[in-house]
This record gives sequence, structure tokens and C-alpha cells, in this order.
Amino acid sequence: MTALPSTEGRLRLRRFTPEDRHALVAMHAEPRLRELLIDDMPFDDPRFSALFVERMNAFYEAHPGLGIWAAEQWLPALTPDDPEFADAVEALAPEALARLLAPRPEFVGWFNLMPMPSQPEEVELGCRLVPAVWGSGIAIEGGTLLLDHAFTTLGRERVQAVCHPQHRSVHMRLHMLGFHPTGERPYEGVWCSHFAVDAATWRQTRVQALGSRRRAAMAWLGGWSAVEAGARVAQGTEG
Repeated sequence: MTALPSTEGRLRLRRFTPEDRHALVAMHAEPRLRELLIDDMPFDDPRFSALFVERMNAFYEAHPGLGIWAAEQWLPALTPDDPEFADAVEALAPEALARLLAPRPEFVGWFNLMPMPSQPEEVELGCRLVPAVWGSGIAIEGGTLLLDHAFTTLGRERVQAVCHPQHRSVHMRLHMLGFHPTGERPYEGVWCSHFAVDAATWRQTRVQALGSRRRAAMAWLGGWSAVEAGARVAQGTEG
């Protein structure tokens, strides 16, 4: 069976288990997370989350290398840079201190590489993360893992992505991952922005420094927003 995209490092992906239903419910109880979802399913209902986990485990077996995976951030509870570190060294036994310094998992959402509903021969990249890790770089880190997995491990030629037209932070991160916009059109009955990246573009993007990618994405996003604003003015829709 094809390996999972990541099983080590700060960000680790794994199969969902029945115990994850509580984390799924808690994540989807957050209004900020659900505000711009294009497929807002009732994951805040424990019965729905339990059914999702059950069906996803069947999907893993039927489609090796594809799926929606639980994302965990592995970090220690204490590091030498923390202000409390010196006091902890003095107060704690070596075994207790070692436990605090050892990385431990924290559920932070999911990443997915799934067949497109209307084009099952194509795959789409996606993620859904708890607000606590927004802006931490995990979205880019996970996207990198999945694109490496798609192009190198699975031998895919192209990966697509969709998001809400107003979800500018997602647009920016997709641009940082080498995606280019392919237009706005319906996705499962919802109007969405569509993006795609091919293997050659990803290889070129992969070696670029993150800082330069971020600056280019911000410039692109600013220019795109200006074009959109001009179009609204021309149409008489800007108040």
C-alpha cells in the first residue's frame, strides 16, 4: 500500500480513527472555520463525524495513497527558550523534565488529496485547520507534503484545488505552492475559484525560497484584487 504523505517531523498525517470524532466536532463548532467553507457538512454532529471516520477508513483501503488525513502538530510542552525552563530544570526530576521536552501530538485539522467529484481521474488538494494554527506555516508545510506525494510517489501529472472566491488567504497560499487560477465555476453546485498546478511547475516552485514566494503571492493577490475592484466599478456594483 502506498505510504502516507508524512509520518515524521513537526506536521504528521495519519489515518482518522474513531477517537478523532470528538476533535472533528470541536473543530467544526468554530464559526470562523466554517464561514467560507464550500462544503459545510454537519461535522459538529457526533453521529456525522463518526460516519465520516468509518467511510474514510473504507476509502483508504479502496484508494491507496489518497484520502483525507488527520493532521497532528508534534511539539514539546516545554523548550529551552521558554521563560519557565530554568525553574523546571531545578524543580523537576529528570524523567518528568524529559516528558515535557518530548514532542507530543496535537490535532490541528486535516489535509486531503481526493478525487474531484465531477472528474474522478483528477485529484484535488485541500486542508482544514483549526484557527489556533492559522498563519503558522502549517498550510504550506502540509501542501508541500501532499504535492511531493502526488507528483513523486503517485506519479500524478496535475493537482487541482478549489476554494471560496472570497477566501483570499487560501488563494495566497495556493499561489505560494505554484497553483495558477483556472477560473470561477460551480463545484458541487457552489460557485468556486479553481486552481491547478502541474509537476514541472511544482518542481520549479519547490526550490524557491518561501520569502520570495510569499512576496510574489502578496503582489499577485494585490493586483488581482485591484482588477476585481475595477470590474465592480465598471459594472456599477461598487458603492
